[in-house]
Amino acid sequence: MNENTELLLSVQMMRKLYVQYLRDVGPAFGLQPADTDIISFLRFNPGMDTANDIVELRRLSKGSVSQTVERLAQKGYLRREEDPRDRRRTHLYLTEKAEPVVQAIQAKREAYTEMLFHGLSQKEIAEYTRLTRHLMKNAQAAWKTDRSDTGKASGDAGKTSGDTGKASGDTGKTSGDAGKT
Repeated sequence: MNENTELLLSVQMMRKLYVQYLRDVGPAFGLQPADTDIISFLRFNPGMDTANDIVELRRLSKGSVSQTVERLAQKGYLRREEDPRDRRRTHLYLTEKAEPVVQAIQAKREAYTEMLFHGLSQKEIAEYTRLTRHLMKNAQAAWKTDRSDTGKASGDAGKTSGDTGKASGDTGKTSGDAGKT
């Protein structure tokens, strides 16, 4: 198998497996996959707390994020707060109601991390993390260049349903941080 193909397939496989690990969290709380994705994003990406942050990092449409945020606010899982320095920005914060969902997501993330890194030494995990971050940095730079050249993202590269296209960049984190979403 060609190196490029192998790399892309491995990233896709890890991504799909991560989604499978999380698939039963939402229904247990009456939530859709997009709902748990947004909850996960807000919990595990400190400082990234606006709908625009979600759109940019997850490569999701503004409309999809807006609908999901509205649904979560109506269900009481998050609250919105206007930025006092910039009224155009609205920050999103998880409520106490989201805590059991976050705990369920965290448990699945830990199980995924243990499965994915089974048999690897801490040194190997650290090397994987370093290399993955470098690959993500290159991909992000290419993504920005492509967007500036065309005025938008070409095709829907990087878009995923439910969870983040960022998974491969964070799966290398150690104990509990892998698959950061």
